[in-house]
Amino acid sequence: MEFRSVVEGHVNRVKTVKRAMYGRASFDLLRTRILITPWCCGVRYLAESFLLGALKRGRPVEQFLGPSATPDSLGVSYVEVRPAEGNYEIYLHAVLDTEPQTYDLDSLPALFDTDEEDFGLLVATTSDPAAALDAAADRTGAVRERWVTQSMAGDEYRDYVLAGRPARAPDGRPRPTPPSS
Repeated sequence: MEFRSVVEGHVNRVKTVKRAMYGRASFDLLRTRILITPWCCGVRYLAESFLLGALKRGRPVEQFLGPSATPDSLGVSYVEVRPAEGNYEIYLHAVLDTEPQTYDLDSLPALFDTDEEDFGLLVATTSDPAAALDAAADRTGAVRERWVTQSMAGDEYRDYVLAGRPARAPDGRPRPTPPSS
């Protein structure tokens, strides 16, 4: 019976990788991702080469940062690096931490009442994808090893909610917090 559960775990891992890469990559890239992604590290986070490749191909990447609050309400924040006209823009999003039905971060109401929050707060613009990731780390506290493809940050948020909103990320590290200005 133990062998069966191990096989099912690997099948689930392969299906998760396929879902995350659907419409985004060729079969060769999918094959490489399945063969080189270690089971212990999870399949959600992008390896450095895939992360930079996604940005160079014009695909945005996101990272769930964790709790964020105002004196009146609790919220969560996430950061997005979005390719735009030859540059890379880093947006910080802060949304209310409500009891969501879909865990889609884009559908949650903004934490702050500003016009910028409809699209996110632009915190930096760079001309290089690696520099954009460095700027995201410096300005928002993002961690290089926790980037995901667009819309997968909602899965991180779902895990955060279902785990009881813990102070530590699944890898045991504290959740990143944006540096004080």
